[in-house]
Amino acid sequence: MNLPILINTRPQHRGDAIRQMADMQVLDLPLLEIISLSITQDEQEMMKSWLAGDYAALVITSVEAARRAVAWLDKQAAHWQTTHQSPIIAVGAATAKVLTARGLSVILPQTANNEGMLALPQIDALTAGDRLLIWRGVGGRRLLHDTLVARGVQIDAVCWYERRVPKDLPQAFAQLQLNDNKQPIYVIISSQMAFESWCSLPQLNCVHYLALGERLSGLIKAAKPASAVSQIDTLNPDDIRRAIGHALTVIH
Repeated sequence: MNLPILINTRPQHRGDAIRQMADMQVLDLPLLEIISLSITQDEQEMMKSWLAGDYAALVITSVEAARRAVAWLDKQAAHWQTTHQSPIIAVGAATAKVLTARGLSVILPQTANNEGMLALPQIDALTAGDRLLIWRGVGGRRLLHDTLVARGVQIDAVCWYERRVPKDLPQAFAQLQLNDNKQPIYVIISSQMAFESWCSLPQLNCVHYLALGERLSGLIKAAKPASAVSQIDTLNPDDIRRAIGHALTVIH
């Protein structure tokens, strides 16, 4: 029996656990690459203000932002973890782990997205005049930002990286030689930007999308109504395996 074909679309330095799924034929096709940015002088002042406890809360929107911020802080102050800090809110468990590994307390929303963070009491309590710091990348969703700005909250953001479509993506896709494939091809889509990157490629038949989260699942269903879409709640190999297993059961 042929192993299911799974396209691992995570950036090259991520997704190792997916790559090691021995019960799948895993093909690497990073849809995005992560480019580190040097933070500006104004952003450095924001970081110093955060260390001084001048913000009502800190929101961290990704693992990439968390790792780069921690590395910057390590260079600036040897014992920055012991300084006074406001509540730290991380979008998901992997992001939180970067901070908890340093002994910091982190608050997690029930749902790992903007809506989940807005539902937290620490965010809901913010009012006009409060200051919030966000660690993030360039672009991305602005629901949290725009909702709080409309409430009169001052938002400062430090952008640690940007995501780009790899220049060699069309060539990498062509090398996969999937045009004549007759069995379902499972494609991991973990962000709207990754989906847009995928849509820039020649489209295949028999694609089954594995969409991270309810919002992204709905977006793909609307854009690709003839395609199969399964929602996954994490990028854990077990969640991916369960979704594919369920899809194969339905097929057979």
